[in-house]
Amino acid sequence: MFGAKIATLTFTDTAIKAVLARPTSKGFKISFLGKKGLPASTVFNGRIINESIFQEALKTFYLENYEKLKTRDIVLGLNEPEVFVNNIKFDEKPKDPTKEIIAKLSLLLPFDLNAAKIVYNKVSEKNYQITTAKTATLSQLSRIVRDAGLSLVAIVPIPIIFPRLIGSQKTPYLFISSEEDLVFSLVVDNIVVFSSTYTLKNQLAESEKEVLLAVSEIIELEYKKYVQEPLKNVFVYGKGAEFLKSFLNAKNFNTQIILDSGESSKQTGYDFADYSRAIALSYYDREVLSFPKFETSKNISSASKPPKRGRFKPLYLILPLIALVLAGGILLWPNFKEALLSPSKNGGIPISKETTTSSQKQKEATPEAEKKKPEPEPKKQISRSDFSVKILNGSGIAGAAGKMRDFVSSKGYTIESVGNAENFNHQTTTVQIKNSRKGISSLLTKDLEERYSINIGSPLSESEQFDILLIVGGE
Repeated sequence: MFGAKIATLTFTDTAIKAVLARPTSKGFKISFLGKKGLPASTVFNGRIINESIFQEALKTFYLENYEKLKTRDIVLGLNEPEVFVNNIKFDEKPKDPTKEIIAKLSLLLPFDLNAAKIVYNKVSEKNYQITTAKTATLSQLSRIVRDAGLSLVAIVPIPIIFPRLIGSQKTPYLFISSEEDLVFSLVVDNIVVFSSTYTLKNQLAESEKEVLLAVSEIIELEYKKYVQEPLKNVFVYGKGAEFLKSFLNAKNFNTQIILDSGESSKQTGYDFADYSRAIALSYYDREVLSFPKFETSKNISSASKPPKRGRFKPLYLILPLIALVLAGGILLWPNFKEALLSPSKNGGIPISKETTTSSQKQKEATPEAEKKKPEPEPKKQISRSDFSVKILNGSGIAGAAGKMRDFVSSKGYTIESVGNAENFNHQTTTVQIKNSRKGISSLLTKDLEERYSINIGSPLSESEQFDILLIVGGE
């Protein structure tokens, strides 16, 4: 498909990254590494926000590096926040796997099943690897890549490629990929059963507590669903691998570094760790669970051409207008006649004395009324700090409540507490406010919609010690 070389493409919140590489028995043979910076707010949390700017950057990057890439065919990495991975396990061999997988997935998926594309691999008779993404996201990526002049071979969810780096190892393990953020992938029996992205507020070396909290949440909320014995094995990959290894080993995990590229980076001058996920994608082949490109029409008008128009003839417009004017004149003539013959000092339509008097009184009364009208009271300025907020993780995504806490706190609200919801089935973020504190509703909604899809829940009980409850959803 690629010949002797593989072109892979990934993107982060700050850059587009491409690699031309070939896996070998001794590691990788890399022919090209390159990246192009993205303007702020083009991509946010791994999701393309400004499609036109992203597409222009990709097109420019491709044209600038075509002589080095020497291929139009690419494998595109789908960022973890845009994909849902899971394991579907049946008690008996399913008669209709697709139908039964959909039935089970409907209870797990954090977004609308009808707007999703589902792919799966059969690992055993009763065990399936599932990955799902929104159809709109896959269509957008396919369209951007095509319009930039590239040929899309497949869209590969980033977490799905990580087990390829480990090889055949059925022992449960946690895989941590570190670039600009951390991607956690929990693997049991060679199936990615859970994945999560965690964006660090500080440098990795200053984030020990955050990393440990995320690992602890994954073990407590996800790992124990599948395995009762303690999690022992952790594989780390990418930036800060040495730090992660020493830190996690100190917490009694058996930690190993995957593809330590430190020496190669010193010899070539390239920071291979900065391209770790694009390098990992070079393991792609047809057996990797991935999404095909979505065929989208390049131009809507090309699908249905407008009817051919004849030459415009002005006479067709003039004749109906003349007929319309004549008809109007005949119908309105009695009114014109009465107006012309009625006596009037102004030479026009007679003025009613009663109407004039009433109008004068209204004019005379207006200044008095304006004098007596009380001045409107200035609106009381709402301060976010006057409202206390409780945040619960309702998505099951590690660190979701912490991210919400940081965001809401940065807006000025007072944080009362953070915890987990009773279940993790919340698709969107639920907002509940006390009736007595409804004044903050519009401002809070505006703040949250910068990052979250929200729905307004029932009013919060007045007996609660906080004013606002936010249950973080999957979107």
